[in-house]
Amino acid sequence: MTLKNNKTIKKTPLLSSKTWRSGSEFLGGIITGLILGWFLDAFFGIEPWGLLGGLLLGITTGFWNIYRLYQEILNHTEPRKEKSP
Repeated sequence: MTLKNNKTIKKTPLLSSKTWRSGSEFLGGIITGLILGWFLDAFFGIEPWGLLGGLLLGITTGFWNIYRLYQEILNHTEPRKEKSP
């Protein structure tokens, strides 16, 4: 069996890992926002506004992470590395 397009086969695991990464970052953002909102509700007694605000913040953060990953895939670049002080 011969493979015609070897580049596509080499990129498949990379794109698969980025797909899993995008899903986990989106879900992680939502869960983190919900937990922070729940703590705000418990601490300040502002139910349900902390939870709703945390959910909105988590969804926004999740979509922002997916956008950054999508730009990384389109530009075929490595992830940005933070500069050390």
